[in-house]
Amino acid sequence: MKKKTIQMTIIIISIVFILLLVLALRAAILYFGNSVPNKDYFGDEYIQIIYLTSISDYITAKEILQEADKALSTITSREAAKNDFGKLGYLCITDDEAATEKHELKFIAADFSGNKGYIWVKYSSEAYDKNGKVAFGSWDVLSKWKLEKKDGKWTVISIKEHP
Repeated sequence: MKKKTIQMTIIIISIVFILLLVLALRAAILYFGNSVPNKDYFGDEYIQIIYLTSISDYITAKEILQEADKALSTITSREAAKNDFGKLGYLCITDDEAATEKHELKFIAADFSGNKGYIWVKYSSEAYDKNGKVAFGSWDVLSKWKLEKKDGKWTVISIKEHP
């Protein structure tokens, strides 16, 4: 009986140690894996990227990310971008020479509490002219979007990115 208790204690300690190691690795990869100027620019907010996102927060964020992905794939005018996507309209390609686009959007972290929340993402976007040459591009942009729940819908109210 005593031997089984010791074995269970060792197993539990091992599992806890492995979980802490995984969390520490995630934090190190996210925190140190992003460029140093971002840490200086975002200040204390930057630590938010290492927090684990709950399943419900991820589900909420996924809806906003789908809208952002749609904006990233849209080639339109500035006015239409703002009307169709609000604050996320800045992600649209508004270059007159753009004929096609390619983009990537990566989720990093999110937290929603009450009627306020935030999402951290990293994105890249390229626009190509009719000859297939890059007309416009942004790569590996770390961005924090602040959100507010208005009339039951989450809306991006401000965006912070390193200039």
